Amino acid sequence: MKMKGTFVYLGTETFTSQKQPDKVFKNACFLQGTDTLKVFLNEESEVLLAKIQNMETIDCVFDLKIGQKTYVSLTAVEKFQPKVV
Repeated sequence: MKMKGTFVYLGTETFTSQKQPDKVFKNACFLQGTDTLKVFLNEESEVLLAKIQNMETIDCVFDLKIGQKTYVSLTAVEKFQPKVV
């Protein structure tokens, strides 16, 4: 299932696993209103955010896989273009 939305990109954070201290993971943090969304990044989604500045408003597309565990993947990013009325 796809989810589209306009978010403020807060930045990324890097952390290591407690079980495997040599393995590094990255999260991207997004803000929409008063809600935050934290998404694990893979190599492809990390490239999508490479040219986006912190606190920049962007349009995002996420892929949701719902089952016993829910997985959220970032699949597309575009700079926000306000609609002119």
